[in-house]
Amino acid sequence: MASTLILGVLAWFHILSAVGWFGGDIVLIFGMEPKLGKLSPATRGELVTTLFPRLNRLEMIFATSTVVFGLLFAYEVTGGDLAMLSPSTPWGLAITVGGTLGLVAFLLEVVVDYPSEKRVIAIMKEMRANNQSVPPPELSKYHERSELAEMAVLVLLFITLAFMVAAGTL
Repeated sequence: MASTLILGVLAWFHILSAVGWFGGDIVLIFGMEPKLGKLSPATRGELVTTLFPRLNRLEMIFATSTVVFGLLFAYEVTGGDLAMLSPSTPWGLAITVGGTLGLVAFLLEVVVDYPSEKRVIAIMKEMRANNQSVPPPELSKYHERSELAEMAVLVLLFITLAFMVAAGTL
């Protein structure tokens, strides 16, 4: 079995990353998104083009590190015996379901949300550079796709959290 120190460090980084990912999504969805529509187009454009690229990058860093540290943590907890993750035990079931949902959330983040957000940012930068006030139709398509993916990610992360907490009590 791995040393307590290694397990503690991996758990700490996994949890810190998950808090950053989950918390960032909550702030974006429930804190910022509802207010964006109430801003003037110029203010919204400036906010999206200056703040969102960094937030998007941070979200990817937190999401990726959550998965990487989670996999390393699971490997260390099991001492490399991945058969312990079998859903035939309550702990194995909780970890397997939680981990699978977390991976699905990560894939949604990487394949749908991140590229959609990047496209929204690029369109907004183009609009600002050309002094356009009327957004092209594709902007709403990418924005809606990103919002739906982000909400699905948030729901999956919430359910993942429930399974991981349950596994921690077993």
